[in-house]
Amino acid sequence: MKDTKTRILDAALDLFSRDGYEEVGIERIAAAVGIKGPSIYKHFRSKQDIFDTLINEMTARYEENTPFSGNDGEEDISPDTIMEKTVQYIRFSIHDPSISKIRRLLTIEQFRNSAIAAIQERRSYNDLLHYYGRLFRKWISRGILKDADPDVMALQYIAPVSIQLYRVDRDPSLEEEAVGMIEEHVSVFFRMYRNEGSI
Repeated sequence: MKDTKTRILDAALDLFSRDGYEEVGIERIAAAVGIKGPSIYKHFRSKQDIFDTLINEMTARYEENTPFSGNDGEEDISPDTIMEKTVQYIRFSIHDPSISKIRRLLTIEQFRNSAIAAIQERRSYNDLLHYYGRLFRKWISRGILKDADPDVMALQYIAPVSIQLYRVDRDPSLEEEAVGMIEEHVSVFFRMYRNEGSI
């Protein structure tokens, strides 16, 4: 049996991802949990506190489960392993129920809430561009990749992957097709940019 705090978070995420953050009040969350509205305040200060906790948990889950968080192991990542890690990241993003719901929530609410838009911009765009830009810059300096603008390369790399992820969000039956497209994209990308004879 989940504790009340966890049940509140689960119910809030279900409601937020379906109806939007602004449309869901404390009373609806409480009703979904089966408690009275004031009881929520024993666990959270406000609806915003619930939302912030969900975002923090999502960030921690990404840190624990994706290969692109932080710097650990980055020295071991090579063009030969990046496709596997990219597909791993996509499958995790699709199949983790909480991540899938929070991504849907951020996608919907970014057009109504500037704070949520900033989170979406950082999570889905800036963090990835920063990671890949840094990685490609390192590979260029080692002669693994051709000399080109690493930030443009990062954009070229992540945009098709993001498009395929959004396609699967709309229609989960497209997962295998999308993963196949991502694998082909990664293969073409490195054929274009990899220096011949690099390890």
